[in-house]
Amino acid sequence: MSVPAAFRKAVAGQEFHGIYVYAHYLRPALVAFGEERMAKYMNDLEELDEFSEEYEELAQVVFSDAEPLSFDGEGRIMLPKHQMEHAGIDEAAAFVGRGLTFEIWNPETYAEQREAARERAAKKGIGPKKKQKVEAEA
Repeated sequence: MSVPAAFRKAVAGQEFHGIYVYAHYLRPALVAFGEERMAKYMNDLEELDEFSEEYEELAQVVFSDAEPLSFDGEGRIMLPKHQMEHAGIDEAAAFVGRGLTFEIWNPETYAEQREAARERAAKKGIGPKKKQKVEAEA
C-alpha cells in the first residue's frame, strides 16, 4: 500500500526508512509513526517501574505489537495480514493524521467513526473555539 507523501515526509530524514505500525487497542485501526515517536515511547517506558502494570501495558501495546515496515522505492509498505484483518483493510485504506502519529483505517469504517465522533463532539460542545476579542481598558 502506498503511504501518502505527506506522511512519508513527516518521517523523512530518520535512519530507518519506513514506519512502525501496531494494531490500535481500542479501535479497528492501525497506529503508525516514525523513529522519533518510537524513541519517545522508549523514554516513557524507562520512566516507569518495570514491575508496574503501566509498564507491562505500554510494553505489550507498543513494543510487543509494533512492526517496522520499510518503504520500497515508491513509498509503499506491505502491511502484515493480521494487521489488515484487525483494521478490516483490503483494497483501500484511509490515512488519518493524529499529531505525532497517524492511523490507517478501512475507509468506510473511518467515515462511520468520524461521523459518530463529530456527533459526540457537537453534543458536548467540543470543537474549535472562535477567539474572543478582548477589549483593552483605557
